[in-house]
Amino acid sequence: MPKDKPTIATRFRRSLQMIAAFALAAALFADPGCQPKNETVVLDEPAVIIKEPAQSTSRTATGGSSSNMTLMNADDTDAKVAVTAPDQETSARKVTVVDTPQSSAQPSTDPATDKLAEPPVVAQPAAATNTMAALVQSDPLAAFKQLHADAVAQAADYTCTFTKQERIGDTINKQQVIEAKFRAEPYSVYFHFVENPGLAGKVIYIKDKWVDEDASDPELRQLAAVRPAGLLGIAGVLKQPIRSDRAKKAGRRFIDQFGFERGLELLVRFSQMAADEGTLTLEYQGQGEFKGRPVWLIKRLLPYTDDNGVYPDRLALIYIDQEWGVPIAIHTFRSDAPIPEELLGKYEYTNVNFDAQLSNADFDPDSI
Repeated sequence: MPKDKPTIATRFRRSLQMIAAFALAAALFADPGCQPKNETVVLDEPAVIIKEPAQSTSRTATGGSSSNMTLMNADDTDAKVAVTAPDQETSARKVTVVDTPQSSAQPSTDPATDKLAEPPVVAQPAAATNTMAALVQSDPLAAFKQLHADAVAQAADYTCTFTKQERIGDTINKQQVIEAKFRAEPYSVYFHFVENPGLAGKVIYIKDKWVDEDASDPELRQLAAVRPAGLLGIAGVLKQPIRSDRAKKAGRRFIDQFGFERGLELLVRFSQMAADEGTLTLEYQGQGEFKGRPVWLIKRLLPYTDDNGVYPDRLALIYIDQEWGVPIAIHTFRSDAPIPEELLGKYEYTNVNFDAQLSNADFDPDSI
């Protein structure tokens, strides 16, 4: 039976898609990163106010590996930390800190520190009991592993505002603000770029949903549904490989690395790799607030060389939410100095809603 001829509307839509694809290719050729450029790093809001823990002592990790990982232990105090069972609605760990005295130490006035994502730290004494608070301070790597296991077990869905700013090559891109949705099963991510979009305006990725079986490179088989930003969006939704060369030039992380669980997995992977080599430094810095959320701050140093090396960064400042047990912010740098000029990547989660009731409709490409 002969196929029906496409309607005028269908032909028009296909023509627009061809034009959009051509424009996309031309833009990628002219600017492979396809990201808005701006040398100004947005780290102007102090992430936390922290002081060193009172009467803390440091030790070097020993045991099965030859790691020189440095850990910070705070002395026992009268602080009380209560750990409750996972919340039934949010499936998130809840850690409640009560009756915790404030440190009397004065904030650092180092001019360089004042410019950073890590200004002076308001650290409060650690809990004396066997809690996550104590583990974070005594053995941050073990804490990462436990928090990752918890995130895997909880498999929480959520919505959030995701803010990122990255260095690609020698250029620091503008800060991007993204309204995001995340579903654990099947692994699904929805991005709507609301501030400084590149070529992509909205993106949906669902693991194994769209696959290019003909791709010679296995990394190019997983596809995302992308609606271009601006006027090109009229062409409709295009399918693009999530790990293509253009994706590598557009960002330091791929969309299938988004989320709390994947973030913790990356923290564990590279920290353990460096620990096994004896080159990891991991230090508890204290606790305070990040944009209104109670956090623990952990500082990590890896043997980073450059973007072609094994390790993703030299310095990482990791802000672990005390209630949720997830990294709500990670700031990475290419040197030991956490200054804007050395930024590699800034990743922040705000407005997190673990009560989001997400369905297939939230990840339907026809809805974007």
